[in-house]
Amino acid sequence: MPINQAPLEVEDKSALVWLRWFADLADSLEGDWDLYTQSLPFTGTGSQTVNIQGMGATKFIQIQIDSTTSGSLTLPFTAKNTILEVWDSDTQTLIGGASVTGKIIQLPTTTTNILIKGMVILWIR
Repeated sequence: MPINQAPLEVEDKSALVWLRWFADLADSLEGDWDLYTQSLPFTGTGSQTVNIQGMGATKFIQIQIDSTTSGSLTLPFTAKNTILEVWDSDTQTLIGGASVTGKIIQLPTTTTNILIKGMVILWIR
């Protein structure tokens, strides 16, 4: 959420305009900003490492899957439909995309080690 510049012309920090500004600032900083690893239900094969960094209404997702990959992952939240990048970890080349629909990340079928990354926007009603 964008906030206005601080009302520096008002010196009384208890003035209503300052209280509103601090409230807007607190609203814009909501969410979990720490990087954490979370196990997600995985219906495919291979070992996985999942990192999700929360930033309010958006989340940065990074998933490393080793060996043969197929199937899907289930997110602990609902996201707007998007495509995440799929990289070959060994050759460090972009090989495709992984579809995100609601809570499901549909993985491509590959026989290499892959890294899936990208930003998702939470579905808020």
